Amino acid sequence: MFRRVVVISGIAAAIVAMVCLSTSARSDNAASDNSAPFDEMKKTCEEIVTLFSRGDPKVYELLNEHMASPPPSDVDQAAKNVLQLKSLLALQDRFGAYLGCEVAKEKHANQMLCEYDFVAKYEKNVVVWTCMLYRPHDKWKILACVFRADSGAVSSVLN
Repeated sequence: MFRRVVVISGIAAAIVAMVCLSTSARSDNAASDNSAPFDEMKKTCEEIVTLFSRGDPKVYELLNEHMASPPPSDVDQAAKNVLQLKSLLALQDRFGAYLGCEVAKEKHANQMLCEYDFVAKYEKNVVVWTCMLYRPHDKWKILACVFRADSGAVSSVLN
């Protein structure tokens, strides 16, 4: 099983977000009339998935701009970023070229919590990205953004 945490901050907030999403998430049909507040961040998350999947270091500027708690800007964080890109590029070697992504599942709770599951397509396999978002006031913040390339991740978006 290949599992890699790309960015995670506010672990407690992420756990609370997951509990709230699992207990009070609205169905896609119920949320369709109120999707406007979510559209901008959905596009931003898709851009993050695409930039990271292509190995573009600009992804970290975008993440830092939208993170609830941006990681410290020190040498250690820069080294971690390089290692994360190298691990994804190794994934590309294993799965082939990146072919694009699309939203597979989304959950919304009370106009303040949101989770998107993206399926990033490669020539030989798929990678599932999960982005968790929080809106404390009028602007969305990313709590966590992770990717998994195992059968359990694929199965989770099919349920």
